[in-house]
Amino acid sequence: MTIRRSAELEEFGRRARQAFEERDNPWLEEHTASGDVLAFGTDPGEVFRGRDAVLGLTAEDIAEINERAGITVEFDETEAYEAGDAGWIVMHGRFVLADGSSIPVRSLIVVVREDGEWKAGMGASENLCTRLVVSCESVLEVGVEGCEALVPAGHRAFPVALVVSDREVDELTG
Repeated sequence: MTIRRSAELEEFGRRARQAFEERDNPWLEEHTASGDVLAFGTDPGEVFRGRDAVLGLTAEDIAEINERAGITVEFDETEAYEAGDAGWIVMHGRFVLADGSSIPVRSLIVVVREDGEWKAGMGASENLCTRLVVSCESVLEVGVEGCEALVPAGHRAFPVALVVSDREVDELTG
């Protein structure tokens, strides 16, 4: 079976994003697979097993969490692939913080064809800020140059604050 790029699933990914933005829970419910579906958020504790648990976290809940933390989520690239009755959608974007700075984020949706329609069977998101502790280059990739890099605490995706000073950047790059 050959893996191929899928415009149909790219549209599914865009529609899923739109459903979250518009808080369209009926669309999300209709397009979630039956059975043992799974979802992961950006926080290690955000693990939802089973259809009831996944659908129990509504679009409103997610919006409220983000609003309390002062972030918005923007996606600007969607790519998707399929092979037979399975496929996956990757969305690249960012968490935009209240001060306008941003943290890269990537989301993955695994889909299956169920009764002739694509349905989400697994979803996962990851913020890419963990790269900040790996190297100075990672700090610079986030767009922090010549000053302190700050990843804020207070959102479940950022359980603690991380500050990398100019001195630490110099030490990392030696």
